[in-house]
Amino acid sequence: MNFFHDIPAYIDNELSCVVEIPRGSNAKYEYNIKYGFFELDRCLVTAMNYPANYGFIPRTIAVDGDPVDCIIFTDVPLTSGTVVRGVPVAALKMFDKGVEDDKILVIPKFNKRYANYKQIKEEYLEVYKDFFQNYKNLTSRNVEVVGWENEKYAKNIIKKGISSYNSNKY
Repeated sequence: MNFFHDIPAYIDNELSCVVEIPRGSNAKYEYNIKYGFFELDRCLVTAMNYPANYGFIPRTIAVDGDPVDCIIFTDVPLTSGTVVRGVPVAALKMFDKGVEDDKILVIPKFNKRYANYKQIKEEYLEVYKDFFQNYKNLTSRNVEVVGWENEKYAKNIIKKGISSYNSNKY
């Protein structure tokens, strides 16, 4: 099974997210969409770890040519390859080397405490923002984090990503 091609972006109106990097890791794993396996891309050289589970939304292509990125809001690290279904509640608007590279914030379906991102403690949102602003400091200074955008913005990114996937030939 190919996690990118074989899993729909939405199942029963819930967004599908594939975990690439567990919370607390400093290893940057990426899913190879062509061959269907997880591979080590690099290890962070900063003294930072991913503050949340991080992955992608299947059957989407973002502006940067990769699957749409997602931050999965959970208290525990999840294993690479875990599929989490949930609700997109916001997007961290950012640019990497001048190219749009937004991150969708997703609340897993089992977590009924949050209806929108404004209910999440500001400290969590600031930690995520700070991480993406600084995790490449020792290797590249070309990251610009603009800030958090609402659910409508996030869903629009996903919609565009699905459309881009559908219009590409795989």
